[in-house]
Amino acid sequence: MNDGFLRQKQNKKQKLRIDIPQEKINKFYQVFKYILYKARRDPYLEKEKIFKLLYFIDFDFFEKYEKQLMGLRYVKQEFGPLPIIFDKTIEVLKKSKEIEEIKRKIYSYDQTKYILTENSKIKLDLLSAEELEHINQELERFSKYSAQEISELSHKDLPWMNVDIGKELSYPAVFYRTKETSVREYND
Repeated sequence: MNDGFLRQKQNKKQKLRIDIPQEKINKFYQVFKYILYKARRDPYLEKEKIFKLLYFIDFDFFEKYEKQLMGLRYVKQEFGPLPIIFDKTIEVLKKSKEIEEIKRKIYSYDQTKYILTENSKIKLDLLSAEELEHINQELERFSKYSAQEISELSHKDLPWMNVDIGKELSYPAVFYRTKETSVREYND
């Protein structure tokens, strides 16, 4: 057999998948603002739900396509996954007057909502058609979920279940999800 053919065959078998989160901050800004725009009429769209939306957008994309969309790092918290850089991002967007933060009390719960300002521009050219389609599917999928319902689903997801509180979630754990949380069709 030809040596070139053997090397080519081996290279196909040894595909390298990046499992370490490669945080794409500019892409995160655009996805966050896009969520605020697309789901602006969602009565449940508040900080806690946004955390879970970002998580499912990132981890479901990784499960489907075996590549990272935003590549954010998430830690396990009592109420579900939390993107580590979220608060820094909010401060940047508030300083640049791209978003406004609204805090209010609903019954005995504190709630934080975000709205886009007129200064905010979403750079959709930073997102591929595949990424936009995925984000839209996720927003549609979770449009009727409350923050509590999406949180409960995140608690049934292996990347969250697999670590202790305060520890970072692993992207490759999505390949061991249950049928309830998996978004990919696997051949048996």
